[in-house]
Amino acid sequence: MSINKRVLELRKYLKLNQSLFSKSIRISQSALSQIEKGTISLSFETIRNISVTYNINCNWLINGKGKMIEENIGTNTVNEKFPEYKNQINENILTKMLDKKDNEIEKLSQEIGKLKYINEQLKNK
Repeated sequence: MSINKRVLELRKYLKLNQSLFSKSIRISQSALSQIEKGTISLSFETIRNISVTYNINCNWLINGKGKMIEENIGTNTVNEKFPEYKNQINENILTKMLDKKDNEIEKLSQEIGKLKYINEQLKNK
């Protein structure tokens, strides 16, 4: 699978439309569409933005090796950079997290606790 297809797979995994995903990684919707179709390649900056914003494993994104999501989910980064999309992004991430196997429930509980704390901190600002 090409890097372009992995970008499409990631966006669908996060349940984000092209408009929201492209804004969050700081490219135009048109550029994202062309990337997903394989018409244009990803710049280093776009790869970095995807990795940092969504805590994506660069090795997976570039080479298709390893896990898609890094172990420590970086939703705080998303919340700080894109507060207007915070609720939708957190909901999509949590939905995907809850689809994980039973042996990961404890880890998920910890992440949910962190998200609740972050949400409370954002409310108090």
